[in-house]
Amino acid sequence: ILLEALSEGYSTIKASYAHLPSVRVVVAAYPELRFANKMVNKDRIIVAYGSTMHLRLTGGPRRWEYSHSYRTSKLDEQASLSMDYAKLNHVRGSPADMIREYHVSCNNFGWEDTLSFKVTNVIDDVNALDTKEVMNISFRCAEPVSGRVVPFDS
Repeated sequence: ILLEALSEGYSTIKASYAHLPSVRVVVAAYPELRFANKMVNKDRIIVAYGSTMHLRLTGGPRRWEYSHSYRTSKLDEQASLSMDYAKLNHVRGSPADMIREYHVSCNNFGWEDTLSFKVTNVIDDVNALDTKEVMNISFRCAEPVSGRVVPFDS
């Protein structure tokens, strides 16, 4: 069976096969996890030593509400960097708008790592499979190309 989503959401489908009992299946459609920042390159994030970049992500699976055919679910959101030369902080998130915001700071330069974001819709049902969306992007702390000092007016 091949299904094509026409819009975002979730639905229950009843499938019947000859000589087998019918089965109810919940399917979900959601936009892929992606950066909403226009300045973020899809392939690599480069942050200058000593600076911080604001990252804004949208998309990924949504939490399911209770219905007669499945139970309530919860979202599990994770973001990680494997090295300690940079810091990743979750700033805020809006589950209703599917917006997640992070700050990534660079404490050293010359290193490259993978920045990983994962959103999982954990379904509270024995026969259900969790829905997971993962996005990995190359991250690099680099030397600043140029700098400028602007004096404050006193």
